[in-house]
Amino acid sequence: MRRPISGLIRACVSACALAIASSLALGGAIGIDAAAQRAAIPSIDGASVFTVIDDDGDPGDLFLVDAGDSSASGSGRSLAVTQVEAGKRAIPLDVDVTYSLDGPNVDRAAISGATGVVGVHIQIHETLLDDLADAGSDDSGRFLIVFTVPTRVADDLTVSTDSSIIGTQGSNTLVAAVARVGEQIDCYMNAKKFTMGQIAVVSAQGSSGDSATAALAAEAQAMGNGSATFRQPGDSAGKASGTTGEGSASTSRYQHLIDQLTTLRDLERSLASSEIASKQADYDKAFHTYMAAYVGSYTNHLSGSIGSSTQLTALMGTAGELSGDTPLAKAVLGEANATDALASAHQHTGAADAIDQVIRMVRAQGVDGLADTLRRRAGEEETEGAKEYSAGQSQLSQAMIPYSMAYTDAYTKHLSTLTGGTSADAASHLDEALAETDKEFAAGGAHAADAGKVDAALTALASARERTGAAAAYRQITLRFADELSGVGVASGAGTSDTTGSDVSGGNSGFGTLEPVGSDGSLAARAEVRRLRKLADAERRAAKASSGDVTTTVVDETAAKADASDVMKFAGGIPGAGGTSGASGKKSGVDESKGTADSATTSGKSGGGNEDKDTAGTAANRLSPYFGMVGMDPGPMLVVDTDELINDTTVISDAGALIASALDQGADRLLSAGASAGNAGAAVTSFLIVEPGI
Repeated sequence: MRRPISGLIRACVSACALAIASSLALGGAIGIDAAAQRAAIPSIDGASVFTVIDDDGDPGDLFLVDAGDSSASGSGRSLAVTQVEAGKRAIPLDVDVTYSLDGPNVDRAAISGATGVVGVHIQIHETLLDDLADAGSDDSGRFLIVFTVPTRVADDLTVSTDSSIIGTQGSNTLVAAVARVGEQIDCYMNAKKFTMGQIAVVSAQGSSGDSATAALAAEAQAMGNGSATFRQPGDSAGKASGTTGEGSASTSRYQHLIDQLTTLRDLERSLASSEIASKQADYDKAFHTYMAAYVGSYTNHLSGSIGSSTQLTALMGTAGELSGDTPLAKAVLGEANATDALASAHQHTGAADAIDQVIRMVRAQGVDGLADTLRRRAGEEETEGAKEYSAGQSQLSQAMIPYSMAYTDAYTKHLSTLTGGTSADAASHLDEALAETDKEFAAGGAHAADAGKVDAALTALASARERTGAAAAYRQITLRFADELSGVGVASGAGTSDTTGSDVSGGNSGFGTLEPVGSDGSLAARAEVRRLRKLADAERRAAKASSGDVTTTVVDETAAKADASDVMKFAGGIPGAGGTSGASGKKSGVDESKGTADSATTSGKSGGGNEDKDTAGTAANRLSPYFGMVGMDPGPMLVVDTDELINDTTVISDAGALIASALDQGADRLLSAGASAGNAGAAVTSFLIVEPGI
């Protein structure tokens, strides 16, 4: 999103307008140049066309790849992309996405966060443009539609057409369907606090619809991985990997930084693989210990005839053992900590993905304004990660209640069989009944839904921690590579005074803002100068302590441990206990007084300078208390704004990866099954349109 025009910029615009108005010659020259630009805007006929739809339903900038360049994405050479400003060239497609809740249609605002039966309805309309030739392909109106829904928010997904698949992508459920122009695809699901990813709509032409779609997906991914050259209409030569104007030298100039980031990314991926596997084993052991302690306590409280279902009086006795130094209380705490440790291990996955994203951004835009972008993203990921973790714990609490009841019912049934229905000798058969119960649950069957809800909650916790890991990665990159991000080295700034209007960043160093603040002399501005200087100083110390480090993880691997005083918070899965956070759910990790995640700061194995990192990390992701006051702008004015290009190409690239994943999971068969011979050899216009998610 473009920033509002500040007072300084408005003044400059007014001055420029006055100068232009006073010169007919200059005005004529500008008019001729604008006409030339319009004339140079290429046709989309026969090209691959990529665009991201905004929240108002309007296409953004178009990214065009000529048919002759379409093979570049797999050839090792740069893909030539022409960027056409939004509104300068029309496209003949309109993707109509509507939503319903428990029957009636609702708007985007109402469906966001909704609970109930959610319907997603997608229809594609086509209008032939005057300058777009009819390719004559029988399949010119076939499209592959792909989107994801987080597993934590929805289940029981159904799709209205047989030409569809339901798969997975990470912690999301993937939905892919093939539709022709005018055909509506309906997807229904049971949702809780509904959200969904962006919708990718891609052309699938001819008898080789799967390979044509795969080619478009590869081109889309090339736009985000630095192997594309972007140019404006009328340019004789493109600007490699973005808008910095540095040409093909852009990547080579920052190759050392890219290499360092690549090393750090690979470290995080390696840690993700090993840590998740290790913590999963610990979790499985802790979960078994917890269930054994749970039914062991339950067995000790049985009396009289056991029956074939849960004895509620025994269950209430079990709840009483949650306080004090009991095996059950210890098992609950062990399970809570193992759950949190497993989720926290996924921080490495989020960190690796975030570092990979930064590599894309450096290739595309260089480092201009990158430090500010990373700080902003760190704050966003940190905040959302904390919210999602808290929601995941509530989800786990709710999932553990039916799971525990079903488990106790099954255990009671097996114990009754082994003891002949009496509780007199129940304790001696505990291990046998426990083993039979575990075997029954491992087989799925009637218990598959209960176990699936617990797994979905664990996935939600892992996804939340991925965001925490991403926040830590963005934050650490600004500290560890401060020199590279500044482009001019770290300025000392030690002698800067409190004079109003001082450049608190000490130059374009990547610390603080990129402009003199407080030029109006207000008290708020002067206070903000001091705040930013303190922040910049803390960041410089933290950066010096960890400068260039690619050998230690960027995430905080030290997890706080629960204690006996908190055990009731983690016992919601035991009916009658009165807990609210779930037997497997550790506390949310949110400091209610600050609203930040417990792992937002980076310490422990994250490298040196822990105190400075904590100070800088906490302060940088908190809005200034003076923003919004007279004379204060909520952000730096003089920042190179390349976010729009980066965001568009990243979204398109991610859509390409999503489409490739759908093809790998069976969407290729859907395309091949429904395809006809088509018009082989014709230059068909292809589209990849990305609709906004919820």
